[in-house]
Amino acid sequence: MLNFFKKRKGQAADAAQADVAQVAQSRDGDVNPAMSDKLPCQSMAVNGVDLVFGAAWTPASEESSTKKILSTGFNEGFVYYTTNEYESTVGLFGELPKEAKNAHAAAAVFAQHFSAGGIELFVFQHGELCGLVGLMEYAPIPGFDVMGTQAQIQQLISEFNEINTSQLVHTYGNVSWISDIQLLELNKVAYKADTKSKLKRIPNVKLRLLVAAMAVMGLAACVYGYWEYREMQLAEEAAIAAAARNPNLVYEETLALALRSTGAPGDANLQTWRKFFAQVPLNVGGWNFKTLECKQLVCDIVWARSSGTFKTFESKLPPALNAVTSLKLDNELVKAEVHTQHTLSKDLSTEAKKSLDIKSLPLEHDVQKLWGSKLQDLSLLNNLNVSLSKAALFGGQGNPVELMRPIVKGAWSIDHDIWSLTELPLPDYIVPENLKIARVDSGNFRYKIEGSYYAKAK
Repeated sequence: MLNFFKKRKGQAADAAQADVAQVAQSRDGDVNPAMSDKLPCQSMAVNGVDLVFGAAWTPASEESSTKKILSTGFNEGFVYYTTNEYESTVGLFGELPKEAKNAHAAAAVFAQHFSAGGIELFVFQHGELCGLVGLMEYAPIPGFDVMGTQAQIQQLISEFNEINTSQLVHTYGNVSWISDIQLLELNKVAYKADTKSKLKRIPNVKLRLLVAAMAVMGLAACVYGYWEYREMQLAEEAAIAAAARNPNLVYEETLALALRSTGAPGDANLQTWRKFFAQVPLNVGGWNFKTLECKQLVCDIVWARSSGTFKTFESKLPPALNAVTSLKLDNELVKAEVHTQHTLSKDLSTEAKKSLDIKSLPLEHDVQKLWGSKLQDLSLLNNLNVSLSKAALFGGQGNPVELMRPIVKGAWSIDHDIWSLTELPLPDYIVPENLKIARVDSGNFRYKIEGSYYAKAK
């Protein structure tokens, strides 16, 4: 993840910093304090927490460790700092406002508790000033941690979107002048401020090393080496622990795995099953069709003996059905059954296999209303049974309310006479998973189709 961050910043961070510097010099020559490393930072006071904007962010690496960054920042006049666990980035701050007694880095709170990965903007307004933070894969983007007027922030947002035209940008915050923003209140942000986001004063590293060297050079060298090693080890352990604690990151990973096992949405599989059933003969060498069950591209058929033998069955079975035969002798010989399994030809499929597109899913309420209404209409048919279950979180565990972009899944079924099987248009948020067809006592056929529906929880 760090390599991706470095690579991406190599393309965009320099441009972003140049754009920010240009915006910082306003039209009348004034400099916004929140956009200058030379002046104090600004903060938003919410419920006893001072959320500070205006950090200078730098990625730490083997060549530029956190300690070296702090030492350089101290020499350049920075006073406070914080670190971001996910990408080992360091944020440097100048003097804080006198009223900021409980200062926390706003960007660190967003990255550790509200980010869901990818390219993100967090935009908030408090009084006359607005704050903005840009994140890339949980790490603050240099040049996009600022505080200024609404006009200045809007200009920065426009430049941020121009830099990331090929990327999907998710925006969160409490402002009303961004159309596609996802609501996030400042009091919720302040509630998540903890020791990891609290600003710490930059130590005078050089003075400490000088005193240690004067005491005993050999011991200082050992302590310094061990300190470097422990810092790297603790940073790695903290990054792993932070990833495990972030419910959104864990959910995104488990959701991606779960999506691989879902069937094709819409009626693609249903059309394939119907075409296959149309090819199945009702009698093969004295053996009568009894039941059929299909899952994905595999169907199982049970044949009941009428007058034929195992040998006549296999000789009369059409090769086009691509069958694997197994003989069932659970009952007496004259009432034996034959089971066949069929791998459906891709030629039967009317279209290429699609996957579930979670980005285009409707909300849970809309899915239940639309699909539920369709099932209610079908239930008016004679001898037709339908069901629709309540949805639950799909692809993970926990409460959907606590996640940023949760997906839910519910079950449905339709049970009716075979003629209506051709009258079932299925939307793309519906996945048919299982089809059963059985010959009833009257000689007619009845089917039951079962599946799942998917939706956005919020």
